[in-house]
Amino acid sequence: MDGDEREVVPPTVAAATAPEARSTAAIRAALGRSAFWILTAAVVLSGLAAVATVVHLIPFLLGHGIPLSTAAAAAGGVGVMQLPGRLFYTPIRRRLSIFGSTATVLLVQAFALAWLPMVRGRIGLAVFVIAFGMGNGAATLVRATGIGELFEPEVYGRIGGLIALFTAVARASGPIAAALAYQKLGSYGAVFWSLAALLAIGAGTLRFARSS
Repeated sequence: MDGDEREVVPPTVAAATAPEARSTAAIRAALGRSAFWILTAAVVLSGLAAVATVVHLIPFLLGHGIPLSTAAAAAGGVGVMQLPGRLFYTPIRRRLSIFGSTATVLLVQAFALAWLPMVRGRIGLAVFVIAFGMGNGAATLVRATGIGELFEPEVYGRIGGLIALFTAVARASGPIAAALAYQKLGSYGAVFWSLAALLAIGAGTLRFARSS
């Protein structure tokens, strides 16, 4: 073979690798944007707080003298209220930006967690169940709508997978972190108020965030 001859890439190979190269470049660009990390942090924080609270809700309520049947019904009610929460998210999303609507969801969850330690009866418990359940339901739409609005369609799956990975780790570690915080702080009330504070701080940060 002559020294000046070059290897020719078949057109079919070049055509196949071009979209992959563009997709890889799009992923790198997405990871370099603050919007990705802000959205990821919001979804992770919401998921961590949701799972940690649901796991520790029944022992907390039992410790406050609430019957087991009522505590179990409250835990189940949180799940039931997720569907209205998804419906509640739709009009909010129409009126606010993705970060503004996400901040609203975090504030609803924060309110519910701040309220929970003050619950003394069934009415107060119902307020928590409605607010926290609806907040959790709305939070399930944040990731899907956020990725769709902030990133290109060709990277939707990969970006969604990365955020799902971070969220899975947070949801798995949330109950353990809450248990350790309970041992350190000495009461579930302090744990729930701490989670509420984190959610409120996250919501405040989102209010000033941009989609760049």
